[in-house]
Amino acid sequence: MLEATGAGARSEALVTRYLLAVVAALSVGACGFAARADEGLTLRSGIVPMNEQGRLTGCQAPFEAVRSDPEYSGGRRMRVEGKLSVITPGGKAAGVLLQLVVHAPDDAADADGVTPIVLMLKDGERDNSAERYPQQTDEDGGPLYVYGMGPVTEATLRQIASEGRFTLAYALKDGGPLAAVTIDLTMKRRVTGERDPGAPQAFADCLRRLRLGDLIR
Repeated sequence: MLEATGAGARSEALVTRYLLAVVAALSVGACGFAARADEGLTLRSGIVPMNEQGRLTGCQAPFEAVRSDPEYSGGRRMRVEGKLSVITPGGKAAGVLLQLVVHAPDDAADADGVTPIVLMLKDGERDNSAERYPQQTDEDGGPLYVYGMGPVTEATLRQIASEGRFTLAYALKDGGPLAAVTIDLTMKRRVTGERDPGAPQAFADCLRRLRLGDLIR
C-alpha cells in the first residue's frame, strides 16, 4: 500500500526481506527487543493529506510493520501494511477508514496478502468495534472498516496527534484470537534510521485544516 514502482519496488522488496531477517535474528538474543516486536515494529510510515480537485478531503497515515505472531503463525514474524484515513466524504460527518493486509512469513514481498475478517482500533482495554458503520464492502466484495467518531476512535486520533502512536487489532479467522499491532508514525523509514518527530503535529495540523480540531483538544 505504500507505493513503489519499477526498480524502486524491487529495491523495496529486497530491503523488506533483509529487514525481516534482521529483526528475527536480533530478537533471538534480546528478550526486551522480542517483547517490543510482539506488539509491532514499525518499518515505514507517513502522514499524507488527501486532496480532491484541490480541496482537502482527508488525512491519511500509511504504515508497514512486522510482529511476532503466536496467534496465526506459531510465533514467526508476519508483515502488515495498511492505512488509517480520516475522511470527510462529500461534506458528510467525518469517519475513519482503517485498511490492513497481512502477509504470512513465507509470502513473497509482492504477494497480495490477506485482509482480516476483524479489524479495529484499540485504546487500552477498549476497542471501537461498536463504532463501526453498518457492514460495507469494497468494489471487490471485501469488507470495509469505516468507523464513526465514537469515544475510542476519537481517543485514537488524540493519541496520534500527541504521541504519533496508535494500536490496532485484527483476526484472520472467524472466532480467531485478536492480534495487536502498535504503529509508531514517527518512524519514517527504519532501514535508514530516518524518523519524523513532526508526524504528530503534521497529523494534528491536517485535522485542523479539515475543521476537526475539536476532536484532538
